[in-house]
Amino acid sequence: MEKVMNKIQVVPYQPGLADAVAKMWNMSRDSWGGDNRVMTGEQVKTKEENSDNIELYIALDGEEVVGYCGLSEYKEDEGALYIPLLNVRPDYHGRKIGKLLVLEALGKTVELGWPRLDLYTWPGNTKAVPLYKKCGFFWEDRDDSTHLMNFIPAVLNTPLLKPVFEKLDWYSSSSRKIEVKPDGKNENGFTYYDYEWEDEGTHARVQFERSGRGMRLIETDEFLAELVLNRHQLIEGRKESISLRIVNKSGNPLAVEAAGKDSGRVKCSLTASLVVSGEEVIAGVLDIREGEAPDSWKTHPSAEVELSINGRSCSLKLGLHPKKPADVTASLLGHLSYQGKQAEVAFEVKNNLPEDVNVEIRIPETENLIPEYKEIILDLKPKERKSIFLPAEVKKHGFSEHLLQVALTGSKGGQFQFEKKAGIALKGFGSQFGGETEEYWHIFNGNSQVNIRKRDYTVKAGRSEKMDQPFAFFQPKLGKPYTSEFTKKKPVSAEWYKDGAAVTHKLAFLSENLPGIKLSIFTSLYAEGLVKRWMECENGREEPVEQLYISQSMYHEGREMVFPLDGEAVAFSDMKELLYGDVNFSSLSGNWYFAGQGGEPVGLAWPESAKAVPDNWQLSIEFQTGEIQAKEKAVLEPVYLSIGAFQSWEEFAAFATSSPLADKKSTAPEKEMIITSVCGLDEKYAADLTLINHRLQPIEGKLSISADGRVKAAEEIRLEGGKDYKTSVALGEKAGISIVSAVLEEGSSCEKIDSIVLMPGGEVQISWEEKAGLKVAKAVNGPVEIKSAPGFYPGLFSISVNGRKWLDHSFPSLQAKGWWNPWGGGMKTIPSKLNVFSILKGQTEAGAAAVRDNSGELWQGLKVTTRLGEHPVWQGLTFAQYYLMLPGVPLIGSFLRIEEAGGKLLAGEYAVTDAFLMGGKLEDLSIRPDEADENGFYTAGKGENVLFLGNGSSVCSTHAEEKLYMVANSMADHNEAYMNKEACQLISRQPFSSGGRDSQTKPVFMLFDRRDLSGKLLDRLQKISFINEETE
Repeated sequence: MEKVMNKIQVVPYQPGLADAVAKMWNMSRDSWGGDNRVMTGEQVKTKEENSDNIELYIALDGEEVVGYCGLSEYKEDEGALYIPLLNVRPDYHGRKIGKLLVLEALGKTVELGWPRLDLYTWPGNTKAVPLYKKCGFFWEDRDDSTHLMNFIPAVLNTPLLKPVFEKLDWYSSSSRKIEVKPDGKNENGFTYYDYEWEDEGTHARVQFERSGRGMRLIETDEFLAELVLNRHQLIEGRKESISLRIVNKSGNPLAVEAAGKDSGRVKCSLTASLVVSGEEVIAGVLDIREGEAPDSWKTHPSAEVELSINGRSCSLKLGLHPKKPADVTASLLGHLSYQGKQAEVAFEVKNNLPEDVNVEIRIPETENLIPEYKEIILDLKPKERKSIFLPAEVKKHGFSEHLLQVALTGSKGGQFQFEKKAGIALKGFGSQFGGETEEYWHIFNGNSQVNIRKRDYTVKAGRSEKMDQPFAFFQPKLGKPYTSEFTKKKPVSAEWYKDGAAVTHKLAFLSENLPGIKLSIFTSLYAEGLVKRWMECENGREEPVEQLYISQSMYHEGREMVFPLDGEAVAFSDMKELLYGDVNFSSLSGNWYFAGQGGEPVGLAWPESAKAVPDNWQLSIEFQTGEIQAKEKAVLEPVYLSIGAFQSWEEFAAFATSSPLADKKSTAPEKEMIITSVCGLDEKYAADLTLINHRLQPIEGKLSISADGRVKAAEEIRLEGGKDYKTSVALGEKAGISIVSAVLEEGSSCEKIDSIVLMPGGEVQISWEEKAGLKVAKAVNGPVEIKSAPGFYPGLFSISVNGRKWLDHSFPSLQAKGWWNPWGGGMKTIPSKLNVFSILKGQTEAGAAAVRDNSGELWQGLKVTTRLGEHPVWQGLTFAQYYLMLPGVPLIGSFLRIEEAGGKLLAGEYAVTDAFLMGGKLEDLSIRPDEADENGFYTAGKGENVLFLGNGSSVCSTHAEEKLYMVANSMADHNEAYMNKEACQLISRQPFSSGGRDSQTKPVFMLFDRRDLSGKLLDRLQKISFINEETE
């Protein structure tokens, strides 16, 4: 069906419009807060394919999509459809396209027989709110959302009002006052919404009550009918008077039939059959039964009367707020409880009666909890609330269920008694249990818990008692097409069970949209903080079901998020919000993601057979059941949520892929600058530069590129989200190290990305000399000279940079020094569990080495090889230390390779690098362990200190212009400096990688530069790995 207005057509969405819809969204970003995310046609197709829209209306101007309006079933409440998303392209504002779309959705709601249409917006949407109100919406006055309700479908589908709207046009005849503020007038606790129409002598008014979402009053030129109740809040178990008032305004007799309804929670006893000539008030009685507390998000229990006037019917309805005479809640203060110790239980008591009361609460003990006082007595004024804190002894962990006996004596002589269940969770390590409160089902295991909200089955988990957690599972949807029917349905069963390691909660639902299909949802909690969630789909039919789809949606307010993209772990900035839609899931190379979450890490893993589908702030995991035979069920693979069970993304990735723990790796930033090649021509260096953007948001702004503080290029760029930018940049004329910086200025943001560039030039010279009767191997790359004397000590005994010495040593003979005996100083890397005596018993030799890195660059230097004979741990060990350089670059890369392990497994073993430093005299050295603290220096030679180092930590010497940076690799788990009055030692320890299968360690770099270099910049060196050793 098409609707046309001023050449604007409203048509149903079809996939061929996806690109044009994407264009509309991209042109509408300023209407949604200036969001710079870019939508693609493929994303639109995926989104709409997985949506639960009943209809999706598209406004077209020729081939241009200029408006969008979805229509779905409202999942928060019964009896309503919902507009989840409405948009008009900004350049088409003012052309009444929004009105056209809303009226189309409203007409479909009337056609389908639904009584109400809802939507949400934001208070500042001043352009749209008048439109919505003109189209029949009322703005509900509430703090937690901007919710609007439209009852025009109920009006137009009411038989009693049909004759009226043969004369009136509900839209153009409306005389309702439009104001940009919440609607409603308040009387006796009720909130009423009024529609009013007038045209050519015909008048009508219809009034709806907010909580019951029903029509309570109808007034036309012929009659007035209204349902009247003295107050909105009523006490359970008491009978209340209600009345139906009929006023005849026509002068002709009105034949009236009225009958109250029993709606389960509220029974309305009211009957009448009479002719009304003037005014009649028909009395009735309400019986308010006990039940669940009304939810502000849902339709309240209501008093209902079926009314007929002159043979035309309507239903009048008043929502109620049934309450007990008093509200009583109980909770434990604190997160954990301790057996045999006292805990404090908080009771909150509120008087719901319109009079002063005396309240007595009897508190029974349970096997879990013994209250110190068995009774609470207090006085409360009308509507007053008080909190009382009682000590109690914890006897046993578990869910302590107390049946409280509550008695109230009113100042007017009335007496009320009722029972109230109070569940108190007594969590503790080793305890496993479940529990139910008025609003939640809970699962507890150790210090972790899962909370399943009864209102909509949202599942949150955490290590604290907080209900508000950053991650949530939503209720699964069944399809296709998908519907949200299970968010409103009551489960056919809810139960807990334990299997030793986990506590599991099961909810089962019967589908109405797919008769005979039963969906069971399981949520298990392990004590470590691991949540397992899976589903079973059972076919109760007599014939097979070919294929069903199940979508499990979730949201996450993630921080420090890491996604596996194109084979590497990409860490997204925590400075800017990341939505699922910002991540290029087409590049996803793993079935997981991880969030550091400010020290409370969260990880999500899904089956490799399932499909992860992002939709802006939501992520859906889509499952297929395959064919399900009659009376059989399909069991779907689980989704796992870690709430602190894994502390690093490497651990979680190994779990998600059922793999051994991978080596610790550095992550790639969401924006990074890659120098793909460096070449020197005519003594000038240039580099090819690629700016990589992993976030699916466009880059649009000014890009300035500088080398060593000098701007080399500046231009305006525009890139689609996820695309790379490539250019070339001129560097210096001298070999060494260049710092290339890219400054990107985009609208309100300015971002700087630095990269370190190695510019080799010249050659590395290897030579031998003899000193003090010892053979010395020497390598010189221009600025750096390194020396090793294998007959003296296995390692380097000298590093000189621009003629200034950095290592402390005892060459040519060993000696005792401080804690060390024998001591040779210098720098070495050796396997753990080896002392100097054992190494000196072996045979050590030094020679030239040439090794290519993962970029093809040739590094040259010295290789120091040691062979051991007898040793209790390392018998038959041969290991080689490599000290490598690029020509002209003040940088040493070192690593250890086990050439022969003597059959020993390397798993659990470490390589330890240490270097003893000297700068003229020891006091000339100082270390800044924290790069962020410019004044935080520690001077060597003045006392004992152990300093923990990062890659931005630096060593300064009064005898050198350069600073020394020891850059450890991502595998290193121990980087420190040790100082006392005799020595200054740098230490880095790392395990052998790949669980000990890799006999070569990751490199440790010693970089010498006069500039202040950040750890973030120096981390770029971690991407260098040494691959192939070249032999002559």
